[in-house]
Amino acid sequence: MEGQPLNLTHMITRQLATKSLLLLLSLIVIFHLLVLLKLVPYDVVWGSKFDSYNSLLPFEIGSLVLNLSFILLVRHRNRNADSKIGRIGMWLMFVLFALNTIGNLFAETMTEKLTATPLTLILALLSLRLAQKTDQKA
Repeated sequence: MEGQPLNLTHMITRQLATKSLLLLLSLIVIFHLLVLLKLVPYDVVWGSKFDSYNSLLPFEIGSLVLNLSFILLVRHRNRNADSKIGRIGMWLMFVLFALNTIGNLFAETMTEKLTATPLTLILALLSLRLAQKTDQKA
């Protein structure tokens, strides 16, 4: 299989990838809501780069909107397996999560490295699975 892209269609079912992505993204949305409600301290997110709750607010709202959009995209892809828009969206999610994984490897805090890196890697692989055509040959 040298020179061929990673084909996850035989390793992870479409249903498992969809359910897993929806679960993880929903948990991420809940986490960001807890941060917005000040139930999670602002200094434990975003690599502790913000010095106040107010400076963090636009990033948390953006993250919340983005993750809710991802949930809608995964649901769209699940309902419309042949959708070109859904496939392109899933490829974009894969690239974003893959880049985020690389960034998390260089995080300043060990907590972020140990929690966010595996999470974004899993999200990237699940997104890649849904980006692939179901009838793709190995």
